[in-house]
Amino acid sequence: MIVFPAIDLLEGQCVRLRRGDKDQKTVFSENPLAQAHKWYIAGAEWVHIVDLDGAFSGKQVNFPQITEIVRELPLRLQVGGGSRSLERAEQILALGVERVVLGTRAIEDLNFAEDAVKFFGAHRVVVGIDAKNGKVAVRGWETVTKKEVFDVATQMSQRGVRHVLYTDIERDGMMAGPNIQRLRLLALHNPELQVIASGGVSSLDDVREIIKMCDLGIEGMIIGRALYDNSLDLAEVIKTVNDAC
Repeated sequence: MIVFPAIDLLEGQCVRLRRGDKDQKTVFSENPLAQAHKWYIAGAEWVHIVDLDGAFSGKQVNFPQITEIVRELPLRLQVGGGSRSLERAEQILALGVERVVLGTRAIEDLNFAEDAVKFFGAHRVVVGIDAKNGKVAVRGWETVTKKEVFDVATQMSQRGVRHVLYTDIERDGMMAGPNIQRLRLLALHNPELQVIASGGVSSLDDVREIIKMCDLGIEGMIIGRALYDNSLDLAEVIKTVNDAC
């Protein structure tokens, strides 16, 4: 099971948002490379990066920061935010990124998700399924569709997608614990998918609950605010996961 410490980039800074609201941001670092180095020293092998400028406006203002992390640290990066074309996804992967996370365009155009898998390979593509009250949200979480999470997951699986990132928006950045029940149902409903849990992980008990589902296809967990608020220690989380798996 992979532990993904998160770095959310907005205008070149490392920030955290509450429930995806860009008006409720906290700046934790003006140096994303230093933040990534901190996660590396704590034992991280992967880092999950969200380009918030890309997600909200499509602007590529954070490419220099991503490139610097790739160049300076032996970390595997998973990057999402604004990848709404194959060309943009290719640009991100060309930075040296391991995986690109597709969101809005993949949800709105299933052929796009299928084309991305064919073009880049299923191992390099993650589709983000962001949910609010069971419905899928797009465009930086600003638009909630009528699409059900489980239906979208099934559609992705049918088109060759093998990695999905499930985020419970209501719990993201709120330190409220992950939605264990929905995660379990998502994994059981789509055994072909490797699911990454995101949103609400705030204690070692939360980590242990997710670990219990590793045999169901839960591939990993993304942890953000709890690390920045020092509610969780990344090294301790990684040790807990390694000892259990």
